[in-house]
Amino acid sequence: MEPSAALLYQIHHIFLPQKLPDSDDASATNELALIKTVLDALARFKSHSGAVRTPGLDHCIQMLRCMVNLAEAMEFHFEPSPAAMAAFAGTVGQQVTDLRDSGD
Repeated sequence: MEPSAALLYQIHHIFLPQKLPDSDDASATNELALIKTVLDALARFKSHSGAVRTPGLDHCIQMLRCMVNLAEAMEFHFEPSPAAMAAFAGTVGQQVTDLRDSGD
């Protein structure tokens, strides 16, 4: 079975040493897959922390969730339409405000 483009992108950007690619391999789909993989890894890591408080980790997880929500809401467009921004500004803005006000 041939690995997917998103999987190859993640391997190249997480495990392999940095080098200049022959071409630009960035895409919204690959970036979102990479963010989701990191988010999943952080959530699994946190589950092993037990009762230990992890405010820094919690903030990272929340930030990545916001990025995923926003990217999915905008259907992978890097230049969001005014309608998309208006629809999700309240939700994402509230999540950011909640993070800031949590005091951790």
